[in-house]
This record gives sequence, C-alpha cells and structure tokens, in this order.
Amino acid sequence: MIRKTFSLVIALAWIGFSVYLGSLMQQAFDENQDQGRYNLAFSHIAFDITVIVSICIFNFFWNNLQIFDAYYGLIPVARLIVLKMNSDKVLQEFNFKNFLITTLIGIWGVRLFAHIFQKWRGFPDQDRRITATEMRYTGAKRIFFWLWQQPFIAFMNALLISFLTLPVAAFYTRDAEAIKKGENYNLSELLGYAIAIYGLAVQSIADLESNIWRDLGDSKKVCDSGLRRYLRYPQYYAEIVFWFGIWGACVSVFPTATVVTNFVNWPIGWAVEALWLVIMTKIMDKKVLVNKDGWQEYKRKVRFGLIPFFRF
Repeated sequence: MIRKTFSLVIALAWIGFSVYLGSLMQQAFDENQDQGRYNLAFSHIAFDITVIVSICIFNFFWNNLQIFDAYYGLIPVARLIVLKMNSDKVLQEFNFKNFLITTLIGIWGVRLFAHIFQKWRGFPDQDRRITATEMRYTGAKRIFFWLWQQPFIAFMNALLISFLTLPVAAFYTRDAEAIKKGENYNLSELLGYAIAIYGLAVQSIADLESNIWRDLGDSKKVCDSGLRRYLRYPQYYAEIVFWFGIWGACVSVFPTATVVTNFVNWPIGWAVEALWLVIMTKIMDKKVLVNKDGWQEYKRKVRFGLIPFFRF
C-alpha cells in the first residue's frame, strides 16, 4: 500500500508538472499567433506534445510506461481547465451546455483513472498490454524500444487526445454567433448527449463487473458474465460510443457549412481511436488473454470482440 501511494503521488506530481509546462507552451503559442489567424488546432497540439515529451522523459528514467494510462484519463480534463485559464476566447459566463460537456468528460476521466489504478501495485508494475509490447524488445533491441517505439507510442497518444478533444475546444471557443444559434437544443445535439451518457453507463457497468470478477478470486479465468456474454471488450466498445456522442453534441451547435469546411470539427480523433482499439483487441486476443483459463472456448462462444455483429 505504501509503494502504491508513493508511486501515485510521484506519477500525479509529474503529470501536474507536465500540464504546467504544456500550459506555458500553449500560452506562448497563443500569444505569438496573429490576432486574425488564430489556429486552435496548432495551439491544442502544442499543449499535448509538450506534455507527452515530459512524460517520455519520466518513463525513461523510471523504466515504466504505466503513466500513459493516467495521462489518457486525466489530460482531457486538465487541458480543458488550461484552456479555460489561458484563453480569453473561451465563453466566460455560465453556460449549461459547457457545464454538461465538462461534467461528462470529467466523469469519464475520473472513472477511467480509478478503474485502472485501483489494481495497480505501484512502480515497477505496469499494464499487461504495455508489458506484452515491451517484452518483444530484449537485449540490444531495448535501445530501439526507448529511442523509437516508446516515443512513437507517446506521440500517437498525444495526437489521439488532441483530436479527441479538439471539437470540445472548438465548442468552448465558439463565437457569439454560434452561441446565439445554439441557445436552443436541437435533435442531433440531444442525440449526442444521449449517446455519450449511454457509452459512459456501459463503461461504468463493465468496470464494475470486472472488479467484482477479480474480487471473487477468478482473475486466472476469463470473465464471461454480464456484458461480456455479448462482447469480449465492452469497455472498448463503450469508449468509441462515448467519444462519438461527445463529438456529435459539440459539432451540432455549429452551422453545417462550418462542419464541412473546417477540419477541426471532423471526427478525426474518434476515427483514430476506433482504429486503435481494434488493434488493441488483437493484442489482447493474441498476447494478453490467451493464457486465461477457458479463453479459447469463450472466444468461440462470444464471436463479437468490439462491435456487435462485427467479427473483430
């Protein structure tokens, strides 16, 4: 318990330091842009790249990549707070739509962080998916892992988070005309909120089921109850659903022409995340869960891994 507490304090302190560096970079980037040519996407990415470079340095000296999971869960919330603090373009007065989006992302981040780190034992323990990837590099190949593979994974994480939250940042910094047009709730916006809430609910239920299964002492046997009777990876499925709902709720307040012409509002992050989770299911199938008792039988019984009625 002492090791876990100490490790969490160190990890969170470094993430906080990294966020501070990222906020300085974003602020400097914003101040150096022409007033009439402010580029939200570049500012957004500058923050995430700065944070991830700082975390890569941490990973190297601690010889551990577990902090990536904390980064993925907490940075979407942290970067919205930084955006609020640093930018005079953010809507300042209370707005329930902003509050609702922030609350949904906040619950998503805290839930993910709590689920992952409640079973973490502290450094040097790390996620089995990361270990499965890292163990492919032994001996001299370790140099390749730390100089290329680990920075590449980090860079892809940074871009993923950037593009996932970019529509939210655009939503926060929408101009007065867009705010006026979006005062009333339209059908597509309500549908986006409903999809996001549904995804968050499925994630929470799947987390609870896996925790109960582990607490019952069945960690060596594949979990085949609850939502996992229908999907092998309900949490991944819900992740895709949640961020699609967030994207839909955000872009629905903009005019159609803006959505078509401005790539900031395209679901780039959602599409990349969906592709990444498909890859993760393959890693889980072949590297992580294959040694679980009853895995082959379970896989034959539950054919759908990530999305209902699609066999992958």
